[in-house]
Amino acid sequence: MAIMNNHHYAKTNHFSNNSPIHEFISAFPSPEQVNKLSWELLIAAMGSEHADMWSKEERANMMLFVELAQQALHEIYEPVEDFV
Repeated sequence: MAIMNNHHYAKTNHFSNNSPIHEFISAFPSPEQVNKLSWELLIAAMGSEHADMWSKEERANMMLFVELAQQALHEIYEPVEDFV
């Protein structure tokens, strides 16, 4: 599920261990994984029958939402050396 390498990405010291942000970071420790999953969800949504009901503006808003959500989520990630 999670992509692990020689770095921990999350700024986990900024959030309590029981916060939704800490839980999110624990489940998805890589910002690259978050970006990939969010775009996959958008592509799936755009290809669904429900997307046929969306106007051009609604489709553009969905794309903008994903882009801005990725930027906001990326702000909580920061490379930190893995000392383990």
